[in-house]
Amino acid sequence: MLKKLIILVSFALMSSLLSGCGQLLSAVSNPPKDSKASENTSDTKGQDGQNQEDVEGATAPQETYQEIKFQPINWINGAPDPQPTPGVWVYTKEKHPGNLEDSFTWDEEDVLLVQIGNPEYEGYEMTPTNLQIIKPDVVRVVVKLEKDEFQTDEKEPARVYMTVKRGSLDGKKFIVVDQNGKKLQTK
Repeated sequence: MLKKLIILVSFALMSSLLSGCGQLLSAVSNPPKDSKASENTSDTKGQDGQNQEDVEGATAPQETYQEIKFQPINWINGAPDPQPTPGVWVYTKEKHPGNLEDSFTWDEEDVLLVQIGNPEYEGYEMTPTNLQIIKPDVVRVVVKLEKDEFQTDEKEPARVYMTVKRGSLDGKKFIVVDQNGKKLQTK
């Protein structure tokens, strides 16, 4: 009697397992039809089997670059006077103007000064948006230029100071561009 009961339970268990597997195999071999897919069966297929309509106009991603973190400096009593020529300066603990001695935590940060020489941007405010490492030794400084609403009659060259992690600009050269990619004069 016990033997018959064990056989009966085993048979019931096996048939319930097999019926579930049958439904699973059926679902895999006959996936449900998407109404849109069934409507578009006459579309041309590419070599990879994809509808041409699905891949037409696909856009490759833009190139991205590693970036250096920075913090623009907002001078409370006004920025130091501009340099006599356009250029890029990296001030460090070891090399910086004396009037900046007490303004920064030189053990932790360096200061980057970017001053452009484009005459059409005299009297403009320059705001950095990115410091992109485009080659191991080249950093692209991307800036936004806006008319300075507080500019006096004496128009000064556009410039910006920013702090960066100490040593992050060691051995680097710089290219300065606006947000549209136009190269700005630093020589």
